[in-house]
Amino acid sequence: MVVPPDLVDTFIAARAHLDWSSPVIEQATLAEFMTDGHFARLIRKNRAMYAERQEMLVDAGRRHLRGLLELPAKECGMHLLGWLPRGVDDKTCATALFANGVESLPLSQFASAPADPGGLLLGYAPFDRRSIETGVEKMAAVLERQVAPFR
Repeated sequence: MVVPPDLVDTFIAARAHLDWSSPVIEQATLAEFMTDGHFARLIRKNRAMYAERQEMLVDAGRRHLRGLLELPAKECGMHLLGWLPRGVDDKTCATALFANGVESLPLSQFASAPADPGGLLLGYAPFDRRSIETGVEKMAAVLERQVAPFR
């Protein structure tokens, strides 16, 4: 663990209360993995893969979700926040999407006060091109029914 110098004693004391020993073999293996550059290579590889998947999601969104969900691209990450039209309830949309096999998290779940427009947090990291395309097509059909009354 890397902590600021003035917190080292506090973390050592907390660690002593949590358990009596560290997993030496696992820590040594992880340290070697990082020292040999494998972790950095893994990060670079995953960044490229996630950037490609995000691009697929944004592209599919442009083709299928126009007027239903705005999906602006971000520089990095494994999730995108899509913005719903004003007045459309994100919790209702997330529930309807889930019932149709698409998981999303409503932005309002993380807010202390209602927000308008609402949003949906969409993960794309574990999905291939076909899954993203199919998921966005399902989203479009579901969101069309949710958004129609607000047009």
